[in-house]
Order: sequence, then structure tokens, then C-alpha cells
Amino acid sequence: MIKSVNDPMKLYATDDGYTSPHNSKITWQEHLQQTSEWEGSMWGKTATLFGVQEFGRGQRQPRAIKEPGTFWEYNDVRINRMSLTLLQVGKSRCPSF
Repeated sequence: MIKSVNDPMKLYATDDGYTSPHNSKITWQEHLQQTSEWEGSMWGKTATLFGVQEFGRGQRQPRAIKEPGTFWEYNDVRINRMSLTLLQVGKSRCPSF
């Protein structure tokens, strides 16, 4: 259902998760390798995850978002974003999915 891991996610997403100039460059491979640097929020959580709510007293300081594929960082929101798009692929290619 996915022709190449090098395809941009925007070719498969059925929502606006990859319409920004930055997010439109992100490929499946970058998401799978956790180097996507996807920007946005899902279910009330932002991809930056910097605040006291997420880290308590050990909160992180903001950093500049890098180009997709250039910086590794585990990020639940970004993994969830990729998973949502994978679900969209399944539903669009197999309606009974």
C-alpha cells in the first residue's frame, strides 16, 4: 500500500497533517527512524513537549526544529502522527479495514 519509504507522507495522509512547508518534506523513512521533526499537535499534545506538565522540574528548554532527516529524537506525538497516517492508508486502500 506504501510504494516507497522514501515517499513523502503528504502523498498518503487524508488530513492536513503534512500541508505545511516543513511537514510536507517528511518521508515514511524519516518517521520510522524518528528523524521526522514533524511540527504540530495531536490530542492536545504538541510535538515539542517542553513544559512542566511533560517533564516536571526537569523540563526541557525549547530547541530549534531542524530539517527532516537531520536530527534523531524519540517523540510519542510524532510516532502517533505516523501511525494515524498509516491507519489512513489502510482505510483508503481497503474500506473494510
